[in-house]
Amino acid sequence: MDQLVELKKKYEGTFRQLSEILAAERVRRVLVVDDEENSIKYIEKYIQAGSYLEKFYFETSGFRAKLILKSKKIDILVTDLRMPEISGVELIEIARRCNPGIKIITVTAHSDGFAPVERGFFFKKPVDLGLLFAAISAA
Repeated sequence: MDQLVELKKKYEGTFRQLSEILAAERVRRVLVVDDEENSIKYIEKYIQAGSYLEKFYFETSGFRAKLILKSKKIDILVTDLRMPEISGVELIEIARRCNPGIKIITVTAHSDGFAPVERGFFFKKPVDLGLLFAAISAA
């Protein structure tokens, strides 16, 4: 019995580290991009009120979002389609090149001229956040 206690003490830190690593691998990384700061704040508030397994990155700049896509593994991109620096369509192309298998969710107030993104979710503003987060969970 003493040997079991000693083994447990010896490897306890290793098991804890392994558990943390495995938990981190299950966390999906979500990048939310919208040039309207109020939209970002609205989504951030909703996240703070709940508990989500995803790690969220928020960006109001298409150029900074592009840098995140190139430097981090992103699992889900939630993007506005019409933005001044880089359009959502361009950002989606970059996302797919940098993160193969990325899931796409598009949000826009101006859907004219844009076809829904293939194999993704398409929301018209104002977005029902319950539906948006259901889409994130399903992606």
